[in-house]
Amino acid sequence: MGDLSLKGQFIGGDDVKMDEAGRFVLPVRIKRIFFKYYGNKIFITSINGENILIYPLRVWKEWLRSLNVISDFDPEKMKLLERVNYFGEGGRIDGRGRILLSARIREYAKIHDMVSIVGATNHIVVWDSIRFKSEHIDSDKMTNDELKNLTNRLSKSGY
Repeated sequence: MGDLSLKGQFIGGDDVKMDEAGRFVLPVRIKRIFFKYYGNKIFITSINGENILIYPLRVWKEWLRSLNVISDFDPEKMKLLERVNYFGEGGRIDGRGRILLSARIREYAKIHDMVSIVGATNHIVVWDSIRFKSEHIDSDKMTNDELKNLTNRLSKSGY
């Protein structure tokens, strides 16, 4: 598959094998985006323990700054920060394009041998491949009503 990047956005997906140390190699096109637009520093976290979110560190810092408009005492903000900080850890993409996932985050996300890497515009999402396909691709189909609702929301925002 060719380079699908749009000014540093992660789109597309791949399945890759994880080694016994908990590392996986980024697909070439995703690695290129990281190195071209963001460098090798990343932030690894989860919100619900079902999957792993990997942000370029710069994007993660921008997101944290955007939360400053919400009071530190806001219960939803506190709940979100508790989760992302509990799972959160800094990391680096090594010279071979590998990312190391800690045993703790792999355990919570039930990640084993194969992972599905899914682009999410400004970050990537990592799932256990078998679980992702069975729970999200094969059984949780997007309905016409959901697609219509999303299209309507986008058109109201000017797209």
